[in-house]
Amino acid sequence: MLKFECQRDLALRGDAESIGSPHNGNYLEMLELLAEYDDFLMQHIQNHANRGSVHTNYLSSTICKELVRLMGNQVLSEIISRIKLSKYYSVTLDSTADNGHVDQLTLIFRYMEHYNLLSDL
Repeated sequence: MLKFECQRDLALRGDAESIGSPHNGNYLEMLELLAEYDDFLMQHIQNHANRGSVHTNYLSSTICKELVRLMGNQVLSEIISRIKLSKYYSVTLDSTADNGHVDQLTLIFRYMEHYNLLSDL
């Protein structure tokens, strides 16, 4: 579910962090939708959601950010391993200031996978 939302560049969090709120964002809304078809998730949400920040419920924005960070690390690790296996690659680095005069950095890697010199003959 989180992978689906991230692949489509959907905003994960809304204005509210409570289950049942119309402004809780795509992450919690998708959990609510899945809970309609998963009794275990429904029980977890009923027993643990909206109890405040001192109770661990694994539904919070902190957990959501941690899951996104872990998935991002996995993607980065995969990209690095593919670059290491490739014979040819290039790196492009560009920087520009945004409207708030904050520098935005872009790093682009291009690489060739499964390049075989004999196949070109």
